[in-house]
Amino acid sequence: MMYDILLLNVYRDTSGYSECFHDCIGQYLLAAYLRKHDFVAQVYAGTAEDCKKVIEKEVGGGHVRIVGFYAAADNIRVVSHAVKWVKENFDAVTIVGGPQAVALKPQFFLETSNDFAIVGEGEIPMLHLISYLVDGIGTREQLPSVKYIDKEKNALVWNRCDQAVIADLDTIPFPHVEDSLTRRLRSGKMAGILTGRGCPNHCTFCYEGANAKNVRFRSIPNVMEEIDYIREHNPGIEYLNVYDDTFTLQPGRVLEFCREMKARGLKWFCEGYVSFVIQHPEILQEMVDSGLTCIQFGIESGSNQVLAAYNKRTTREMILQCIQICKESGIHGITGNFIIGGARETAETLEESRKLAADMLREARGILELYTVYFAPYPNTRMSSSPQEFGNEAVRDLERSNAQYMRVFKQTMNDTSRLLLSRRHAVKTIRSIEDYVDRLANKPRNYEVSLGRINFQYQNFEKKLQQIKEMDEVERSRQYGSAGASCLLAGAAAAPLAPMTAMGTAMVFGTASTGTAISSLSGIAAVKASLAWLGGGAVATGGAGIAGGAAVLAAAGPVGFILGVAGASVGNLIKSAISNQEIAEKAEAASRTIIRETERIKEVDLQVLSWNRETIHLSNELMKKLTIIRRKRDYNLYSKAEKEELAMVMNMTEVLSKKLGEKIR
Repeated sequence: MMYDILLLNVYRDTSGYSECFHDCIGQYLLAAYLRKHDFVAQVYAGTAEDCKKVIEKEVGGGHVRIVGFYAAADNIRVVSHAVKWVKENFDAVTIVGGPQAVALKPQFFLETSNDFAIVGEGEIPMLHLISYLVDGIGTREQLPSVKYIDKEKNALVWNRCDQAVIADLDTIPFPHVEDSLTRRLRSGKMAGILTGRGCPNHCTFCYEGANAKNVRFRSIPNVMEEIDYIREHNPGIEYLNVYDDTFTLQPGRVLEFCREMKARGLKWFCEGYVSFVIQHPEILQEMVDSGLTCIQFGIESGSNQVLAAYNKRTTREMILQCIQICKESGIHGITGNFIIGGARETAETLEESRKLAADMLREARGILELYTVYFAPYPNTRMSSSPQEFGNEAVRDLERSNAQYMRVFKQTMNDTSRLLLSRRHAVKTIRSIEDYVDRLANKPRNYEVSLGRINFQYQNFEKKLQQIKEMDEVERSRQYGSAGASCLLAGAAAAPLAPMTAMGTAMVFGTASTGTAISSLSGIAAVKASLAWLGGGAVATGGAGIAGGAAVLAAAGPVGFILGVAGASVGNLIKSAISNQEIAEKAEAASRTIIRETERIKEVDLQVLSWNRETIHLSNELMKKLTIIRRKRDYNLYSKAEKEELAMVMNMTEVLSKKLGEKIR
């Protein structure tokens, strides 16, 4: 089937996410809007490897020549690699949209060869862009809210347009199954839905409040029509997740929604405002009675000073009052989010957040779950545009050294994973040779001795691998089971490291503990920190929990090293306006240390790459030789040349088996 554009959401790891997050509703809305105007888009979400296969099939197979990517803070790096790969391997046009599009600089376009970026809401800009690319309608200069490189002027062009938004959201068709490349849209027990756009609040850290246009809502009949469509195509659906940041902004509309949901018998989740619950406890009760099972709040901090800097218009006292009201409503679940390392953050404000978390857990024991994220300077927000106003001025030299550290660290982790895969493949090769030689009649006795040594080596490898796997599971369990609300300070959310990557690193360092291996590789102890993050941190207190990923790494005073090893940044040093000189000195020292550790990690990576090349070469050569010699079952039938070849195979196999145990000394 030929179609106009493939829309991709490339992610790293969503194993901890709800299934409904895989549906990337924003891209489906783009596809639906294009369908309304007689263009065909197909949507797919998956890992980088999955998306690569899809691109090879769809673009390489000639089904489509335009590829659109969703770029957010958690996947911008993988998107940049994906775009570059597409441009290097296919004659295709690439488009990047999503929250990160507003921050894309000329360097991104030049390094990736990306063609276009859409800033803000995508329907109208995408329609104009597809019309231009497919039908030749208009010019690049007329494309609203689109960025591109003007090669003649050697400059980035941004056609700014504040009017490229849809006022009446009911005119946007809702996502349909035929828009899905796999025909599996919202097929699980939970489905997500958007009922409005925009935000009237101006939280200083928030992308939505800083970049979204005016608030608009879909009519409740229009929302219910989509819900009925979902139920018609998925009779097994049980939960509905309302994604809107501003769902509770209009109390009357919320009540209308509740009346309709009662008639449909679905359980549902939503986001809410602390102030809404305090002002309208009776509406919250209606929400619970209509099937609301869980409500989420942006808590952000336990410090009133920090909350004021965020422009949250809430206080610690209001938050506790809100939690009490929610508990009395009989709701089954409450979730809250804390930001670590944000506006005017100090050791004292972190302690206030820890205490608030503990108080909340005591108040709503068994129904409350808390999450932490490290502060990320989202583009075009007040905190990223004017960090000095919030006591958060990033030290640029340290940022650069951290960015380099992150790239080298992640590359080395990936290379250890590839080495582990090569070694496991090598074991299969060794087993094949062992099986053949073991069955070979009249073989020399010394071959039996060689087989024993070979068997010992690969059995030892597999035994160690099993020990690492078991230890990895224990370490993950500990991370999720450690007690105490103080783990709020050890849960900066980032995707947990893949088990294969962690185990590969452990094998390289010859330890059963993946955490120890990663600490050894990262050298993070040298920067006065520790890695206690594998798999994310959580605390269970009577059924409640504080969940996160990665770790906030401790440092003295107001300085906080924040590492999201599998996330978007490493070593985000927050510089406090209170003690600039002292912190600047620490930043310089930390930068030097990180540069030193980066060079050490490079040396490890070179060794890992060398081992991998040797392992692959030996394994491939052995399989070629085995294919030739395995035609005979009796050693006495071998020619002299064949016996020499078998002797070489035995020697090479023994060498390969020994390479399985090579480790960093």
